Amino acid sequence: MIRPFRLKQTIGETYNMDLEDALNTKHALAQIGHLEPPEAGLDEFPDRPMIEAVKSFQRDQGLAEDGIMKPDGPTLERLNESLTQAQPSAPRTQTSSRSIEPSNPLDRHLSSLPARPGAAPQNPIKKEDLPEGTQVAVAPAIPFLLGLAGRAIAGQAARGTAGAAAAGAAGALMNKAIQEPARDTSKARMDMAPPMPPQPGYEPPDMPLPDRTESLPTAKVNELKETYPVLKEIDVVLEGFPDQRDELIQILILQAGSRGTPPTQDRNNFLLDRYLKKLKSMNIPRGHAGGGTSQESGYQKEHHFKKKDGVGARRSDGRVWVAPTLEDLFWEDIQTVDTLVDGETLTKREDDALQDIKIHKEKDNELGGVTTYPKHSAMPLDEWKEIMGPRVDAYIETNFGRFRKK
Repeated sequence: MIRPFRLKQTIGETYNMDLEDALNTKHALAQIGHLEPPEAGLDEFPDRPMIEAVKSFQRDQGLAEDGIMKPDGPTLERLNESLTQAQPSAPRTQTSSRSIEPSNPLDRHLSSLPARPGAAPQNPIKKEDLPEGTQVAVAPAIPFLLGLAGRAIAGQAARGTAGAAAAGAAGALMNKAIQEPARDTSKARMDMAPPMPPQPGYEPPDMPLPDRTESLPTAKVNELKETYPVLKEIDVVLEGFPDQRDELIQILILQAGSRGTPPTQDRNNFLLDRYLKKLKSMNIPRGHAGGGTSQESGYQKEHHFKKKDGVGARRSDGRVWVAPTLEDLFWEDIQTVDTLVDGETLTKREDDALQDIKIHKEKDNELGGVTTYPKHSAMPLDEWKEIMGPRVDAYIETNFGRFRKK
């Protein structure tokens, strides 16, 4: 259950909305009955149902029905008031100061005795005040009841010597009847006894060890099948490991190297920031969704396309979400790639990865494209930025220029 919250940015169709604000707004409106959650659950992306729910709430509260909710505006203030009223109050425990008087002589006698140091306080309770079916322990009354039983059995003779003997015999019989019979646990104790330690000087016999053979190194992983480009780097080159090396270690090394060297990471981060800044200048809602490190969101874990329908698993170097309208959500994937000597033609490995990502996006019904940018690792970073920056701008203008907001 969501509590009153604050907005970082304005909620509205023509505003660049914050994802956390959108998610909080959806949960709040759903909690008070103005938004029906979809079967897949609420997500953090702004959409048409959220704006219409804001308008519904404004109409219900007698506010201007514009679908806009500002951080310091009346709509958010009224929404938080509604959330506060919808919060369930904490249950109250009722305590009674009325003292319950004991109903029998024994309880009255026990309650009149001074409490022992550290003992719990006396709290006699009447049977009629207890819930139906409650069982009451009578252990403290057993000695008293035994004495009564002895007197009843002995009758008037209990006042003399014979009566005392009868009372004692009756009490002994009743005491024996209520005691739990002792169990013979000698066998269990013997079964649980630890084994005897070996005698001094005992040595276990020598166990023959299996024959050991030295394993030869395996073939190299990721061995190049084509002419390697002039460029100075690839994502990862893994030398062959001996057979006894754990396969998991090889996988971890591959994953650790998959993000590329620092020059590749710098190029990828520049592309992410260029995408985000260009879209922001067009007043189009967007955000860093995965891969690389952006100035706005910091490091984001890479997005992985899982293997399905015979298409191998792939990863995206960088991923940006774009929501130009409340009905459309685009996922733009950015790839920094190795090329042949011409500087533009992708290596076979990179081209295979590109085609697989396109198939994954089509199978997942994703809007948006996947763009490739040559690494040119030998080129100085500043010079590389001057070449690739305009490419990013041109791509965004071509695909999202019609969504530009004033």
